[in-house]
Amino acid sequence: QTFFDYIKGGKATGMLTRRYRLTYTVFYGSNTHVTGLGNAEIYNDNIAGGGIIITPETYDKANDTDWVENCSFSNFKINGSVSGLANGLSATKAKNVRFDNIKGTSMYWHFLDLGACKNVRVTNCDFRNSVNASIQIDSRSAVGGMGIILSDGTLQESAYSLTNDGWNETSDLEVRGCTIIGVTSTGAGAIHLHRNYARDIRIL
Repeated sequence: QTFFDYIKGGKATGMLTRRYRLTYTVFYGSNTHVTGLGNAEIYNDNIAGGGIIITPETYDKANDTDWVENCSFSNFKINGSVSGLANGLSATKAKNVRFDNIKGTSMYWHFLDLGACKNVRVTNCDFRNSVNASIQIDSRSAVGGMGIILSDGTLQESAYSLTNDGWNETSDLEVRGCTIIGVTSTGAGAIHLHRNYARDIRIL
């Protein structure tokens, strides 16, 4: 946890070299880059909803214009507690984001949860044995956010947006060369399109 707080404190690039436990939700802004070496792993230790969330500071404000931009996450494992209803990496109001060569073998919600994102590339990832969809494609709700419950129980937002003005949809998302096996919840599917708005989604 200290390592991820260190990156958040202005150190925009982080190099993972071992197993790291998350004990509360971490938020990241623009120009954050995290990559791993060897068997580097992030483990979400019983954080219901959000582990790492890439989002602007104005996450909980409706119709805001701020974006997080130019982030990348690559070359590590991410797993989470099934009993703790864990989520992996999430992004909302983010554009120009890359997820490459990320692997996971245990997660309750989603290894990746992407809401109101633009120009996102998910490449060469291997996700196995999530209870729900390994990748969720989401929009923002009318009140902001994606319905994520944080580790302190705040920011639970579940209202659905009824109209689309371009700020709440996910668009230009490409999932390429990924393996998804063993989603255990009946009807969940490997990749889940959630809520109302998404366009230009490519799964290759």
